[in-house]
Amino acid sequence: MSLQAAGRATFTKIIDGVSGTFTLVPTYGSQVKSKDPVSYTPNFTSSINYITPTLKIMGIGDTSNQIKGTCTWKINGQAIDGKTEVAETTGSYRLQIKHNFQTSALIECHYTWTHPSTGQKVEFVATLPIPVAENAGSMIMALITPLSTDRFQTTAGNADTLQFEGAMLRGGAEDKTDVSYTWQVYSPAKGAFVTIPDNGQFTDATYGFPTGVTLFTFTAKDSIAKKVITVDSRAVINVGSIKLIAKDTDTGSTTYNKTAEYVKGLIDDTDPIELDMSQLDGGNVSPGGSGNRMRLDITQGGYEWQEGDYVGKTLAFYRETAAHAKDATFAPAAGDFSGWTVDGTNHVVSRKFTSDAKGTEANRTVTIKYGHLLANAVQTSFSGYLDY
Repeated sequence: MSLQAAGRATFTKIIDGVSGTFTLVPTYGSQVKSKDPVSYTPNFTSSINYITPTLKIMGIGDTSNQIKGTCTWKINGQAIDGKTEVAETTGSYRLQIKHNFQTSALIECHYTWTHPSTGQKVEFVATLPIPVAENAGSMIMALITPLSTDRFQTTAGNADTLQFEGAMLRGGAEDKTDVSYTWQVYSPAKGAFVTIPDNGQFTDATYGFPTGVTLFTFTAKDSIAKKVITVDSRAVINVGSIKLIAKDTDTGSTTYNKTAEYVKGLIDDTDPIELDMSQLDGGNVSPGGSGNRMRLDITQGGYEWQEGDYVGKTLAFYRETAAHAKDATFAPAAGDFSGWTVDGTNHVVSRKFTSDAKGTEANRTVTIKYGHLLANAVQTSFSGYLDY
């Protein structure tokens, strides 16, 4: 099974509360400076480094990128110069870096987002380090270059695949002899990078990826196996990362059996899945009342799932502690959630939908009672997720 979406509902009075994820994705995440003669890889004067801002806002019914205007950019705390550091005013509103760095740089982006309904303004800030490593000639470095883009998009109803080429650098130039490549992908379920199988398919569902389908394809180039990797959009949920591990296999080299690594960020702009936990009766729960209804809704690319879309999927939720960790004491009575499964061991309430019990609004609605709330806290949050 693969975790597809997550959400949270807090039973209290919150006015115009929003949360978002603000990320910066570069075309090149680092730079190598080589001596005698001085050279740069990549050379940003000829290969522009585009920094793309992406802002995802939860709970507004719009899962698209919320960057709708020009951002304010700084590099190492200073305003950009507008010549070799240019902020785009249309399109993806990227930052163009057209010069090489002498030392490592810190990119800073500010964006003020306006709530479409209330007009509330929220400022988001994201930073991105661009490390610069010096290569004296004997050490090796790894590099991942996008062959198209690093952003998954939907074209004519189909999610595009992305291609990347790996390289091992020595002294500012690519070393194509006696080198081997290993590719990894970041697993949110494991909290670590895991090696991609040669056939591009995962069989272990605990990694959090779809199993039995080809998510990655390797292609040889320059007599190097797995030099080019093709990534399917199903391998990334919203934001992901791939890692290249380049190994020197030349027995006569001073770096024989040494490895170098490079990590590349990916953004999924196809149709990300969003879980909304709607509080139908508001967020205030009284001790003498019958409770407040909470409905779990899934939207994808601005499209609200129909009841048949839920068949074969599982919706689940659990209570959080005051510190927003999973509450290991949450064990409600099974009768409190008719049609749902109360797992007292894992402290989760879940429901898997079938053709006989589809994802109707009624089947996706539960009642949170006063007794379900934390005993010693004013606010109680419940987190939910979609699994299939």
